[in-house]
Amino acid sequence: MKDDMKQFELMQRPFKGTYLLGGFDDINAKLDDQIVTTQAMLGSSYIGKGKLKGDSRGWEIKLNHMSELFDEILKVQRTWMYLEPIFSSGDIGMTMPNEAKAFQQVDKLWKDTMEGVEAEKAIMDLQEKENIREHFKEANKKLDIIQKKLNDYLEQKRLVFARFFFLANEDLL
Repeated sequence: MKDDMKQFELMQRPFKGTYLLGGFDDINAKLDDQIVTTQAMLGSSYIGKGKLKGDSRGWEIKLNHMSELFDEILKVQRTWMYLEPIFSSGDIGMTMPNEAKAFQQVDKLWKDTMEGVEAEKAIMDLQEKENIREHFKEANKKLDIIQKKLNDYLEQKRLVFARFFFLANEDLL
């Protein structure tokens, strides 16, 4: 099982000077399959209480962490793709400098991580980067705050010009 995961590589596609991860369905299917198999092994009466059970339990924990990591990455990717064109133009950056700075931090994390993935595509290499899951959790928190502040800003503009209530955020921007 471990050899199978070591050979599993992440798929990327170029996007505006960086990369986007693709094949999340394949990744999730592979991880789910591995988790179910490991849990079945742990539930077996033949596994005993020795080293094999400890190794299996450790593998299950690692797979669950990997699954959580990819959930966080997918959330960052979705939100980053939505906010990237907004904050790459200078207008919103000047209007919302704190949010622009926070977005630049997330943007740097995204680009650095995707360059690293391009260099080492094995799924296990990404999992083993130091504090990567925590970095992406923090990035998601920042992106949520940025999105909320952006929505508040657009709501203020709508209150000034009532006809803006009929426009979607993307059109208003």
